[in-house]
Amino acid sequence: MKQPPFILLVEDSETQALQLAHALEGNDYHVEYVATGEHALELLNEKRPAVIIVDFYLPGMHGDEFCRQVRMNLRTRSIPLILLTGETGDGVERSGLDAGADAYLPKSTSIDVLVLRIAALVRLGVGSAAEIDGRQGDFRQARILVVDDSPTYLAFVESELESEGYQTTTAKDGHEALTKLDQAEFDCIVLDLEMPGLDGIELCEHLNKNRVQNDRQFGIVILTGHESEEDMVRGLAAGADDFVGKSNETLILKARIRALLRRNFLHAENQRIGEEMALRESELRRTRAERDLAEERARLTAGLEEVNHKLRDTQAQLVQAAKMTSLGQLTAGIAHEINNPLAYVINNAHTTQRELQRAIDAGAIGMSEEIKQHLLKALNRTQGMAEGLEKIKNLVLKLRSFSRLDKGEVYEADIHDTIESALTFLEHFIEGRVTINKSYCNDGVFQFAPDSLNQVFMNLIKNAVDAIDDRGQISIGTSRDDRYFQVSISNTGMGIPQEIRDRLFDPFFTTKPVGQGTGLGLSISYGIVEDHGGSLALADDDIGETKFIVRLPITPTKKVASCLN
Repeated sequence: MKQPPFILLVEDSETQALQLAHALEGNDYHVEYVATGEHALELLNEKRPAVIIVDFYLPGMHGDEFCRQVRMNLRTRSIPLILLTGETGDGVERSGLDAGADAYLPKSTSIDVLVLRIAALVRLGVGSAAEIDGRQGDFRQARILVVDDSPTYLAFVESELESEGYQTTTAKDGHEALTKLDQAEFDCIVLDLEMPGLDGIELCEHLNKNRVQNDRQFGIVILTGHESEEDMVRGLAAGADDFVGKSNETLILKARIRALLRRNFLHAENQRIGEEMALRESELRRTRAERDLAEERARLTAGLEEVNHKLRDTQAQLVQAAKMTSLGQLTAGIAHEINNPLAYVINNAHTTQRELQRAIDAGAIGMSEEIKQHLLKALNRTQGMAEGLEKIKNLVLKLRSFSRLDKGEVYEADIHDTIESALTFLEHFIEGRVTINKSYCNDGVFQFAPDSLNQVFMNLIKNAVDAIDDRGQISIGTSRDDRYFQVSISNTGMGIPQEIRDRLFDPFFTTKPVGQGTGLGLSISYGIVEDHGGSLALADDDIGETKFIVRLPITPTKKVASCLN
């Protein structure tokens, strides 16, 4: 449910305040009223009214002074103000409007007109009765310390000042006054000139020294029952801000106190505004420095981005090369360890096969049929073992070729053997679901680095296998002319979308799920083929088929000899 707009009413007449509050609440407003401007300012520390209605003539701070203080504060300056008065005349209205009021209305104005003016100001205002958030309030009641050895006069002055809305504390002598000054902050100290112990002049000197040394802002007013020019000169010289005779009406004392408080308030407000402006200037300088630093970082980043990109590419290739070297060393060791016992087993298998055949031939006449069948079965098993061992021997030979520690060496070789070696290593990925179609030219012999290209063909064929979801075909074709040898590898997989084709050879770019691809295979393959003086490209074939074409120079360039050795 929406809360009604909050109206703050500042009116010292309780009867008029109740009548006006009742009328406004009947028009769906929430009203709170206080009797003095000082109390109203203190309330503004906690709540923000939609409109403030203030009487011109108030005890203590008048309505025009209240308007000035509200307008001078950053937190409250936008709150609409209506000034009420029982007097007529342009002077009062002009004084109120000049002080910052938004509207001036005689108290004789009808409630309907007042409600309409309030509604118009609420529309122009900055909110309803919301709690003031964030910072601590700036307004408070003025605190006054009264020092006099006469309990009767002390009580009288205390009553008069509290009726003005001031928070009043009393002390019976100078020593008690100094003790209370150490315990609390005061905005004004009113003291008698003649007191036992510390008299008014001595106390004034102590007070003035305290506010100078501690940078405190409070006014000092000396009261005397025997006015003389000599006493005034002594008091002002001791640090008093004003000198008032007790014989004068308290109106004079109240007016002098208001003037002192107003001056102190303006000084404090100017100091606060100056500190706030200095803080904003400091923040502005810091923001500018941060902006300049960010721009400089952006320039440095732009200059280093390309270098970092190349370093990352080089690092990735070095890591891959180190892995391949380690793999080659491990594979070479395993192949060597397998090769020795394998040769022994193969020789024994052939020997066993020959001996079984001789036994069968020698005992063919007198041998029973059952023994003969057992020997033939053993001979067949031995022949199968020999064939399996020959396949293992062939695989070990290819492992040894793949793991050569002189990788990158350029020599004359048959590129078809390199392709077949890659197919052998990938056979467990291919078997059962992918058909390999080969179309080789007659002559595949020329000078290249077989071990480096073996890695290229393994990457291309493995990618082709991964592109086929269930079953499909991979076609490998070769051709040559006087200058170049060409290898094409295509598959019947899902194809490559047009929008990512330009990024295929970028390092770390991959379309495979996380953990199934590093994004380096094609990038490294591209670099190897480029080092041969050739090219690796994706052909623009029909949708549904992906074809990579490797073109290699028949005669190796100086680049391949320097980069691959």
